Amino acid sequence: MKIIYDNDGSCSVLIPAPKFLASLPEIWTDEEKAIHVANKDLPTGTKYEIADEVSNDRIFRNAWEYVSGAGEKTSLDLSLEHKLKYNRRLSSEEAAIVKERQDAIIARAAEEAARIAAEEAAAEEAARIAAEEAARIAAEKAAQLEGESDANNN
Repeated sequence: MKIIYDNDGSCSVLIPAPKFLASLPEIWTDEEKAIHVANKDLPTGTKYEIADEVSNDRIFRNAWEYVSGAGEKTSLDLSLEHKLKYNRRLSSEEAAIVKERQDAIIARAAEEAARIAAEEAAAEEAARIAAEEAARIAAEKAAQLEGESDANNN
């Protein structure tokens, strides 16, 4: 599978890396994968076609011209998630969306940390109270046993 497109008046061929294609969702068809690669690697608005075979003959390759056919497609802008994944430059609007999402994640993490800290403090307080109660009961039992021991000795 190859992507053929017009590159400033000459025909260019983009061959997706097999390792990258394998990283895409398995449920995608080969054409969907090729479209994704075109959207990722070609400038937005570039006309292209997906071809199974392109001549391997490199003689006069620079003289090749791209002529659109019935299967011509136009590359689209990547989604925000894919731009982030591929480290693409974001518009100021997209950057604001990312910052908003990051702020929301940080706020949720802070809330979760506060909840966990409160639960831990409550557990420590319960353990302290239980330890004090156990010490009180032990002291009472020791006093009771000491009293019984004194009574038996007299």
